[in-house]
Amino acid sequence: MAKASGEACGDIPDVTRLEALGIVGAGGGGFPAAVKLRVKVPTVIVNGAECEPLLHKDKELLQHQAGPMLRGLDVAMALVGAREGVVGVKEKYRAVLWNPPFLHFLDIFSWVERTYGVTLIIDSMTYNSLPLIDTSSPDSMLRGMGNIIMQGPMARHTRGPAENYLDDIFRIYRQFDLDMIWVAGHVGCKNTAALNGVLREMCREAGIPLLILDYDLSDPRIVTHEGMITQVEHFMENVMKAERLAP
Repeated sequence: MAKASGEACGDIPDVTRLEALGIVGAGGGGFPAAVKLRVKVPTVIVNGAECEPLLHKDKELLQHQAGPMLRGLDVAMALVGAREGVVGVKEKYRAVLWNPPFLHFLDIFSWVERTYGVTLIIDSMTYNSLPLIDTSSPDSMLRGMGNIIMQGPMARHTRGPAENYLDDIFRIYRQFDLDMIWVAGHVGCKNTAALNGVLREMCREAGIPLLILDYDLSDPRIVTHEGMITQVEHFMENVMKAERLAP
């Protein structure tokens, strides 16, 4: 979700100039962009839903040109007076990732989205609420930021009780209408190993598909990228009964 603001947009181009430049939509119909930008609407939607079979150009643009794309969204929102902007992407399955992500293999999320249509909706590191920081002095700001770090999601989950860890997972599963739960199972974390045993039984009782993906937080030699992909393939094809969308 993006919000329109003069500061974010800077100088807003004139619609007449956009029309003179011959800017048209990229959907193939050649519809003049200026016509759309002359109306007043509350919301601007960026269509990144990949309508063409086996193509993922929208995803690549969002991944590698997110800055210019969001700048264009800001400009469009300002021209039409929109209060919000929405980037729509195609999804087939919705998932949550629990525990720290795979720092040496972040591309696995792009791969699983292209291959099986899995969209990572949220992760445990960002499922948090932050209090306001007292900005009256440098000391108060440092104290406020320190408290935020001390009370972060991972600290809350690992300090216990176990309900902190487990209740948050199932709350997210319900709130975001998810199809599966992914847990990053760092092989060196004894705390995660213990909690995952309980989580596995609770998911089995509730009928919730659970993937505990073994990996090492920083060393890909322990569990290779190929080994991680194999785990995902086994889960998607044998548990989720999913068909591959792309080779």
